[in-house]
Amino acid sequence: MRPTRSRRFGITLIEVLAAIFIMGVGLLALLTLFPLGALSMARAVQDDRAAAIAADAASLRDAGSELLMRTRQFVLISAIRGYADTKAAAGLRQEYENLGVIAANLDRRLQELRTQLPNLDPRVQALFEVLLAQIHTIKSLLAAIADLLELLEQGA
Repeated sequence: MRPTRSRRFGITLIEVLAAIFIMGVGLLALLTLFPLGALSMARAVQDDRAAAIAADAASLRDAGSELLMRTRQFVLISAIRGYADTKAAAGLRQEYENLGVIAANLDRRLQELRTQLPNLDPRVQALFEVLLAQIHTIKSLLAAIADLLELLEQGA
């Protein structure tokens, strides 16, 4: 008669190694998704920033148009009266200076966005340059109008 070996229940070393290998392959597959997700998230953040900048630029345009209409009224009323109201000039000057600050902030944000997108298509890069040039022109015109209104405010 043969001696009977008692059968032990448990997990062998080979089974543990096989489980570790399978889990490692699964984790490796998951880890490859993280950079793809991070790239997608970075692109979404850039798109979101670009959309916010575009919305702010449209807001600047609307505020500037409205302010120009009020400035036109101020000039017409001043021409009819033969003198300029210094308080109204001071209020308009302050609004032009505020728009200048908004334009400078928009300029800074556009510069930041451009540096975050290093491999831009040359056509898109050219559009960035045109936008930045327009913002610089707008800032200088806003400053010039504010200076003229300051002269009126001083009664010169």
